[in-house]
Amino acid sequence: MNFLTYFIIFLIFFAIFSWIIKKTDVHNTLFSKPQKYKYTRIILILMVLFLTLLLEYGKELLNDKYGQHNYICTIVGAFLTSIYFNFAPVIFRRVKQ
Repeated sequence: MNFLTYFIIFLIFFAIFSWIIKKTDVHNTLFSKPQKYKYTRIILILMVLFLTLLLEYGKELLNDKYGQHNYICTIVGAFLTSIYFNFAPVIFRRVKQ
């Protein structure tokens, strides 16, 4: 029953974070026209990867501090998953030149 509770919390927060990212259209505004400078797209990709790795490390630290399953890690995991699902297709699409 505990697993079901964490799963429902994860789904609710994933839907909220995904809706916020899609509504604000952050992923398309960041990666739509970075053609002004030569390495802008690569720098943006590295920044997003660094942000997600930093949040993933923070999530693991929370796991160590509060135990294997807790609500904070579930919410952070939902946020990271929404970033992965929304930013990955934009990052890896082909750029028309």
